[in-house]
Amino acid sequence: MNKDKSQFFKNEANILTEISLRYGKKVAGFWFDDHNPMQTFEKLYRATKAGNPDRIVAWNSWILPISTKFQDYYVGEFGGALILPDTSYFGKSGPAGGLQPHGMIFGDDPWHHDHPDTNIEPPRFATKQLVDYVKKYIASNLAQMRSLRQVIRGK
Repeated sequence: MNKDKSQFFKNEANILTEISLRYGKKVAGFWFDDHNPMQTFEKLYRATKAGNPDRIVAWNSWILPISTKFQDYYVGEFGGALILPDTSYFGKSGPAGGLQPHGMIFGDDPWHHDHPDTNIEPPRFATKQLVDYVKKYIASNLAQMRSLRQVIRGK
């Protein structure tokens, strides 16, 4: 197996540039479910902005600190729990300083339903639980965090 991934990352940047230019404003954002530390994040970030500089981009950090400063929001995975991220984590001096948090919560089956000829699991949360969670999220001001671009530009 070739350990040199430079050609792969070059191809990835070229593909992202092509998609970004082709679809322009029709693509509002990307959530990349990877964060290989060898990735050329700045180059990939610039490729995603082609054709729409307002497009938002992030690399999934799972439950880890952010992988790169070249992203506009934080993506992570909360799994099957309705947890609120720690606001200090996203504060100006926190590890994800100033990024808008975004997390994945399992609504029914974890990850995906991959068992043929079986029922999908029932919803994990009642409507009231989800409504209360969203209200708490909004009240915590997490939904109003600024993007890293705004922080860098001093807005």
